[in-house]
Amino acid sequence: MTITPNLPAPMRRLYLGVGSLAGVVAAAGTGLEWFERGLLGLVCVFLLAGAITGYCGVYQLLGFGARRK
Repeated sequence: MTITPNLPAPMRRLYLGVGSLAGVVAAAGTGLEWFERGLLGLVCVFLLAGAITGYCGVYQLLGFGARRK
């Protein structure tokens, strides 16, 4: 089971890869203060959002837009 069932495979890999990277960074930053961990988490969320937005933009530009039934 995956948390991204309706995404294309490359986007799902990107989403899970950035999420995994954020988890590794969070685990490595256990000695940080609470506000530093919060800031690190916020940066990871913005990186994930930017990566997905950029991927969607390129996906649309290449002509692989929404599928029509």
